Amino acid sequence: MNDMLNFITHSTSINPSRIIIQFKGIYSLKYTIQIGGGTGSLDFWLRKNGVDLPRTNFRTNLQSASDFQTINMSFILSLNSTDYVEIFQASTSLTAGIVAV
Repeated sequence: MNDMLNFITHSTSINPSRIIIQFKGIYSLKYTIQIGGGTGSLDFWLRKNGVDLPRTNFRTNLQSASDFQTINMSFILSLNSTDYVEIFQASTSLTAGIVAV
C-alpha cells in the first residue's frame, strides 16, 4: 500500500520493489513489516540503486510457526533524483517471512 507518496514514485507492476526518488534531498524512510510462518532467523536491509546500504540490517528470530512479530524501522537517507531504494529479506526458513495478518 502506498499511503504517502510525497516526492517519490512506486509502481505495483514495473519494478514493484523499487521506491524511486523524484527530487534530490534528505528523506525519512520508515517501514513496518509483519513476519511469521515458521521457525527461523530473518534479516531485513535496504539497498540503494542495487547496492546494500551499510548499517541498515535488522535481524530477528521466530520461535515457532505461531510466532508473529511486527518490525518498525526508520532511516534518514541522502538521495538524488532517480535514486531508488529497496527493502530486502533473507530467511533461514522456507516458510518464515513477511506475512499479511
